[in-house]
Amino acid sequence: MRSIPRQQRQGIRTMHKKDFQLLRCLFMKSIVHIIGDSLIVAYTIYQGIPTSEMSTPWEQARDRFLFNLDFRQKLKQIISNIFGHNLVIERNNDKQQELRNEPAELRIVSTIELAT
Repeated sequence: MRSIPRQQRQGIRTMHKKDFQLLRCLFMKSIVHIIGDSLIVAYTIYQGIPTSEMSTPWEQARDRFLFNLDFRQKLKQIISNIFGHNLVIERNNDKQQELRNEPAELRIVSTIELAT
């Protein structure tokens, strides 16, 4: 990355620590995606090579089920729901703990009665 004088920047913004952190995250996500996809492709090609052994109908059904895109998406959704639900519970517990740790004078609740 090269340094540009302030007068010439106009619409160009300098990169900060958070920007580099985001780039690292995106780079790692891309690498994991490429590796995961290449493993699936390699396994599919390996399975496509004819061998002397014939797979049983059970093995064929199992392989079709496990490599089904809908199954993988549903599994990801279930896992994210399980872990996401735990994260929400943790956040609520943290908020409750913060409320308990606050001084009593900050937790004053006033009620206003309106004349009817």
